[in-house]
Amino acid sequence: MANTGDLPFKAEYAKSSRSSCRTCHNTIEKDNLRLAVMVQSMQFDGKVPNWYHFSCFFKKNSVCSEGDIGGFSALRWDDQEKIKKKLASGGGSGQGANIVHFTGLKTEYAKSNRSSCRNCGDTIEKDSVRIGHDRPPDPDSRVAMFNTITYWYHPECFQEARNDLNIPDTVGVESLKDFSKLKKPDQKELTELLGSSKIQKPKGKKRGTKSSAENQPAKKQKTDQEIEEEEELKEQSKSLWNIHDNLKKTCTLDMLRDMLSHNKQQIPIGESRILEHCTDGMAFGALKPCEECQDGQIIYSSSNNGYRCTGNVSGWTKCMFETQKPKRTAWKITKTLQKKSDFLNKFKFIPGDRILPKLTLKARTEPATVPGTTSAMLPKKVKKNEKCLRDVTIAIIGKLSKSQAAIKKDIENLGGAVEKTISSDVIFCISTADEVKKNSKKIKEAKEFKLPVVSEDFLTDVVDGDPKALVAKHNIVDWTDGKVRKAIVIMIIIS
Repeated sequence: MANTGDLPFKAEYAKSSRSSCRTCHNTIEKDNLRLAVMVQSMQFDGKVPNWYHFSCFFKKNSVCSEGDIGGFSALRWDDQEKIKKKLASGGGSGQGANIVHFTGLKTEYAKSNRSSCRNCGDTIEKDSVRIGHDRPPDPDSRVAMFNTITYWYHPECFQEARNDLNIPDTVGVESLKDFSKLKKPDQKELTELLGSSKIQKPKGKKRGTKSSAENQPAKKQKTDQEIEEEEELKEQSKSLWNIHDNLKKTCTLDMLRDMLSHNKQQIPIGESRILEHCTDGMAFGALKPCEECQDGQIIYSSSNNGYRCTGNVSGWTKCMFETQKPKRTAWKITKTLQKKSDFLNKFKFIPGDRILPKLTLKARTEPATVPGTTSAMLPKKVKKNEKCLRDVTIAIIGKLSKSQAAIKKDIENLGGAVEKTISSDVIFCISTADEVKKNSKKIKEAKEFKLPVVSEDFLTDVVDGDPKALVAKHNIVDWTDGKVRKAIVIMIIIS
């Protein structure tokens, strides 16, 4: 199943009236359609939504495809069509659309001679133009984490260091706070140095030239199969929202909780989630427990375009099981609930599978950041498998074809760490079959912790392969008792 959990945008119906629009700053009323830009959180390693009204969202944001919007397939069909129509017309045509905005940058005239350039280390003279970059403190700073520091640069030094700061070349002077307060000559000089991300407005049509509509390529015609799939999705959406709306009108939250409990489903927090779980169950059947962890609740996730487990493999490891066709049982409604609701009394369960849309992920816009953050806080993009052993702790046992120092360097180049002693922190060990036969002290300790022991070939294959699968493939011991699976799950989380 395609992993679409890390999408740049999100759409849903407001769960309350507490959120406000980032553009007009007015309240987004409960149950109204709202869209969000997902931005890096300053408080934890994850993303948070910046919400907008539908009408305000496209004034400042540009979206390439509905596949970039998490939760799109869970919307009412009419709202899906409304968004598709907006995307077909350009995906955002407001003044700020298609401009790469970058928070945490500012410019001003130096107030004194006390500041120094973070790049070259020289003093920034008083009254000269300087550029500030707000970000978390560098490792050599004494400032506590989760605070932000403004690091100052000469304009030329900033331009030289922008690649190291992960600031795209498409970011221009429009992202500099207080740029308009500079003198005109200084504005011109900075614009020539940093460039501008403004989009040139199309000029008037010249005589004898074709209109932009005529120059546009013809729209791709849908195939009969695509038309049929779209009709099926349309009917499914209407059926699901019919169940959802009738449950909301005729049932109390306590009734819905009783129905979930009777069908052996975990009861989520919040009215909207309870309604979603009941609607899915009544339409397709009660979900069986997770096949992997044997205990977790399977739920529908529109952002992942399928179903995922919410359980845990252990006290510190989340279950990563995902599927598009979960196992189900018939949905049951007690006679007590049928007496309380005419809709439940008339409802007849018909088993079936959920039809999932085929979403296409197109090129995304640059990830946005919350005020006070920059992309320097975000993880740098790395090539596939460049850091495939990131945060994986490995123990080396015995003599290998290379020296332990060379093996250690190979592991560290892949992002891993080497532990000299065998402990619960170790994910797996690297050794040879001869060393296992010797049953050395470290091998006995690995056996005691039931750790996988892989051959040296693992480090060669992992460069171009899947580390999760290769741990099991190169395992040379038989005492793991399921620990190979544990190592794989841990590597899923950190890779």
